[in-house]
Amino acid sequence: MDRDTYKHFVNCVKAGDLASKTLWCGADANALKLWHDWMERSEYFESSPLDEITFVRDGNQVIGFLEFSDLRNPLDGKTVGDLVRAFPPDCVINADEPVIDAVRAFGTSSEPFLFVRTGGVVNRWLPYSDLLSPRFRLCLFALLVAVEGAALAAVLTSAPEVVKLMTTKMRKSALQRYTRHFEMDDDGEPYPRRLIECTLFSDKLILLQKWSETASLASVQSEFFTMANDVRNAIAHAGDDSDGLPLLDRNQINPFLDWAEKVQTDLWETARLIEEKQFQTALSFFAVEDA
Repeated sequence: MDRDTYKHFVNCVKAGDLASKTLWCGADANALKLWHDWMERSEYFESSPLDEITFVRDGNQVIGFLEFSDLRNPLDGKTVGDLVRAFPPDCVINADEPVIDAVRAFGTSSEPFLFVRTGGVVNRWLPYSDLLSPRFRLCLFALLVAVEGAALAAVLTSAPEVVKLMTTKMRKSALQRYTRHFEMDDDGEPYPRRLIECTLFSDKLILLQKWSETASLASVQSEFFTMANDVRNAIAHAGDDSDGLPLLDRNQINPFLDWAEKVQTDLWETARLIEEKQFQTALSFFAVEDA
């Protein structure tokens, strides 16, 4: 899976696909009654009132929203319209925009949620926690598989050298997978390229950090490497409960995506330079042979 596959996924999944419906209330409604209704709803569904918002209508027009914390005492005599908050421009996104645009918006939005607009009207919302949805997890997984593909392309250019960097535990684990799919060479040893292909995602990251060609790259030594492995494993081995996914913090999501793009660029460039050097060496060898 390469970058193009990841981009295909994120362009197919739209912000509106992840958005949720929410409560509605008229601007002329009694604020105190809304507070009681909100509490009763939360008790009935055994949820926190802080986990929802309410859209406010004035006639047929949506004029803003309220969080539960906006319903502060004293509420006697107040209407919902007295307390309504306007939609912050940096938190509004169109329903047909790719999900990656929504993810990027979370990194700069003033609220921990986005408002989704359809046909010029805000009618749904997207809390950051909804990024745990299977569709976005699929996008994240595609991104991390692309990172693994770039890592593999780099280390395979120097497989005999990289294999020597494998720890005993890493080699034993890779050999268990190797023997199920491949034969040994004439000396009874695994072929280096095939053995590397049998390593885990985490193993490839460790090899990159130890290999002289990539150890000095800032993207390879980044803290996001460990985070990427944790997120990938959580997605790959998730059950029906998506809460098992270690969701990236809002402040980390954009740096993480930037890192994933940068490390792929660095690794593919490393592979290209090594292959070019190997090609030039081969040309020089045959030139000497011909002479």
